[in-house]
Amino acid sequence: MSNISKNQDRAYMQTKQYSIARKKDTTSEYVKYKNKVHKLSDKCYVENIDKINPNKHPRTLCGVDGGWQLDHIKSIRECFEEGIAPEEASSINNLRMLSCIS
Repeated sequence: MSNISKNQDRAYMQTKQYSIARKKDTTSEYVKYKNKVHKLSDKCYVENIDKINPNKHPRTLCGVDGGWQLDHIKSIRECFEEGIAPEEASSINNLRMLSCIS
């Protein structure tokens, strides 16, 4: 990679206009919903880590021995099909830590 591209200003990538331009019109409603729930769930986890993960289990990808995942008690698919708002699907009442035992 050349020095020109390394030093290129990419601040525009953080703008809302760029984000809107990158969205595909073909993205399904479920995928949009799922993405929003994941984003809100991560935010809820950070804000409530002591309640959701009081034992400080290591959060990893599924399949990692000794790891734990943030789990939705009622699945994202169920919430979507039942018309539950993303904010409720990602609330502390629907989140728990789940062991990734392989």
